[in-house]
Amino acid sequence: MTVRRGRIAVLALLLPSACGGSGTGAPSPALLQVGGTYDTAVALTEDGCGGVSVEPRPTVIGHTPGDARFTLAHAAINCAGTVSRDGAFGTEPVSLPDPAGTATVRIAGRFRITGFDADTTVELARTAGGSCRYVVRWTATKQGAANVLP
Repeated sequence: MTVRRGRIAVLALLLPSACGGSGTGAPSPALLQVGGTYDTAVALTEDGCGGVSVEPRPTVIGHTPGDARFTLAHAAINCAGTVSRDGAFGTEPVSLPDPAGTATVRIAGRFRITGFDADTTVELARTAGGSCRYVVRWTATKQGAANVLP
């Protein structure tokens, strides 16, 4: 009889772990994923410089799933940024040559499952003196697999 109890006790100890045991049974959380190529429509929403024209271009986001850091390439803009789990993002400022001087570009927005929306702010320091600012609204649609926003 003692042998049976020992076996039953051993089985009772093994069964919970075979059925999930002390684990929660919940699936592991999904990883943030926003990398890929996006068709990007643009609209000038503020033009303090006068005569600014904008054109749509594809945007490529380099991103390792789960990482908060990403890279962004759009026309002559190549920059790095961070994204939160809810999709809100911002880039580090990047300086670019402009025929009128030096342009400092900052991008802030939010990734969606099917793309992203962002405001691109350009501060232009004119070689001839003075500065101005313009803002471009980006509305991007992702090509391929949808974004994952856990």
